[in-house]
Amino acid sequence: WKPGGSFDDAVGVSVGGNTAFVTYDDNTPTTPNVTSDDTTIARPLGECSGGGYTGPLSNPDAITGTGCGYAWADIAWEDGHRRLGRYGLFANFDHPIGKGTSFYAAVRFSQGQTKFRYAPPVGRFSYDFTDDPADPDDGPSQAELDFRTRLLGPSSDLDLPTDFNPDNVTALTVRHRFTAHGNRDWTTKLLEYDLTTGLRGRLWGGVGYDLHVRSEYHSSLEHGGNFVSRRLIEEAVVNGSYYFEDPLNPPDDRAAAHRQAIRDTTLKQKHDAVTQRRTARLALNGPGPALLDSTVRWAGGLEVNHLEQRSILTFTGRSGTHDVSDVLGQGGASYSGERLRWSAFGELRLPLRRSWTVALAARHDSYDDVGPTWSYQAATVWRLHKILSLRGSWEVGLTPPSLSDLNSPESEYFPNVCDTKTWTGPLAKCPRPQINGITGGNPELEPYPTQTWTIGAKATLGRLSVSADWFRTKISEAPGNLSTQKIVDIDAMGGSLPPGAAVIREGDLIKEVVNPTVNSAESETSGLDIRAGARWKFDELDSGFDLRWLHLLDYEAKVGGVEQPGDFARNLVHATLSAGPGLRGDGWVIDWNVRAITEASNIQNSGRFETWLGHDIGLDWRNVLGVRDLTLRGGVFNLGDAAPPADTSNPASVIKRYDAVRGRTFYLSLKAKW
Repeated sequence: WKPGGSFDDAVGVSVGGNTAFVTYDDNTPTTPNVTSDDTTIARPLGECSGGGYTGPLSNPDAITGTGCGYAWADIAWEDGHRRLGRYGLFANFDHPIGKGTSFYAAVRFSQGQTKFRYAPPVGRFSYDFTDDPADPDDGPSQAELDFRTRLLGPSSDLDLPTDFNPDNVTALTVRHRFTAHGNRDWTTKLLEYDLTTGLRGRLWGGVGYDLHVRSEYHSSLEHGGNFVSRRLIEEAVVNGSYYFEDPLNPPDDRAAAHRQAIRDTTLKQKHDAVTQRRTARLALNGPGPALLDSTVRWAGGLEVNHLEQRSILTFTGRSGTHDVSDVLGQGGASYSGERLRWSAFGELRLPLRRSWTVALAARHDSYDDVGPTWSYQAATVWRLHKILSLRGSWEVGLTPPSLSDLNSPESEYFPNVCDTKTWTGPLAKCPRPQINGITGGNPELEPYPTQTWTIGAKATLGRLSVSADWFRTKISEAPGNLSTQKIVDIDAMGGSLPPGAAVIREGDLIKEVVNPTVNSAESETSGLDIRAGARWKFDELDSGFDLRWLHLLDYEAKVGGVEQPGDFARNLVHATLSAGPGLRGDGWVIDWNVRAITEASNIQNSGRFETWLGHDIGLDWRNVLGVRDLTLRGGVFNLGDAAPPADTSNPASVIKRYDAVRGRTFYLSLKAKW
């Protein structure tokens, strides 16, 4: 931003520093046959300097006047990277216990911790000073009227019009950053384990079997600090104990009460999220009848799976426990659910010719919460020549909604939105303040259909292999939400919103957007999946190259029949160059990975996510120091610590694909076998 400049030209700056939007009756009619019109002006509160403030900037939220901005992007911890440390252990065990039968077990365990920091929470104070003739008891309280006089009366330093009368103020909204409460900090402890035990072997007639049970557990326990109680802080503002005009510099006669109000209104967060899955599975496979000059192969089995999930948010302060709806600076919702699934599956592999194979598969699942689903698949491979094969597949089925989509209660989120109803300038310059969004789960959601088609070919010529597959995926009637920006745009144009969606305003300002989850989302994606690999040898040095290139030809998404805005990254590339005497056996191998995501525009087409490029280096040492089956691997992910692709018009919005969001990460693993 430029000191004394405009919010229109600022990036990473919110009007939620300390900005008052004052709506008053100026007794100057601008509409025929109307006695008066309300006017809204913006003014900064307090000194608006130091502690992350920008100083006064003009045109906040496209409202006439000036506001106090806050450079929140300067406070986010090092480009938004979440700090992660993790260690893990794993072991596999396999032992014969009889003729044709083995007992096996596998266990994986890991623990870790993440840390993250962000700017102080931001809130909105809104006061309606008009009387409701239909309900005289619904008007402003005397304490609120006294607060209006104290803030906007003759002693006010808000640079109000000379003939300004606070009694004519009909509404007041203040966007406020809780700088005195401090930055928000989160620390999360991670715990995972995965245990499998089973029997496998062969029965009569060459029939193979695998009978096992598996238990998976994933948990994260997050502690966060420096959130604010909406109810308590509003009371403290009205009664004057919290000095919100300049929270970092209260006057001496109010400093003690101000500090006490901060202590009384500060909340801590505890978020306990657990997923536990238990599975028992019996799978059989074997030869079938003869067909032409080969043999049919079959497989099938049964499975039972019990899934439990819980995500419990708790906020506490000096006054006790607070509901998430009362918390400023953190959204989310608590939910819990469980699901029991019984499954039966089968597959046939038919050798129609020596060079042509067709596979047919079917699966039936019965869920205790959403009923039955099914899926069918047909796939084929035709070997035209020893170096060339053609392949294709078709799959159709039903997918159940997630437990969170079914069970999450109503919750808040905080999107950045351009109010296209009041903004008439270029979209690239439109201010996008954080607003309150309301969403939630829906227990009436149903399984939704999906279809996938693929057609491809693979060629192998010596040590060179190349494959290319065209794919198309279509999803219909899936759980979904409109983009918040799209809801605002439709409302601004007077269009029809999906059932339950709404834009709620206070005068010229958006108060909140209601965005329900319904079975109305659909999407269609098509693209090319291209892979290539090569191996060659220079004296004692083996080398290799692998390329994976995902090229999206088209992507379209709709919710409630409304096309969703925005662009998508058309290319994702992962290339690996390997070299070392251990590429095909013992010894060491060093590899260099290059990962790339090409640019794409944002939802509003007002900015772009630039191309992201990252590098990884790894060293694989097999049979370390001559110890057989002892493998050591280490290296660095994202060597250059490239930040995730960020929206050029809103750096808070980043592409969170796995390759991009992980900062520079060091890792080391040791594997032994005996």
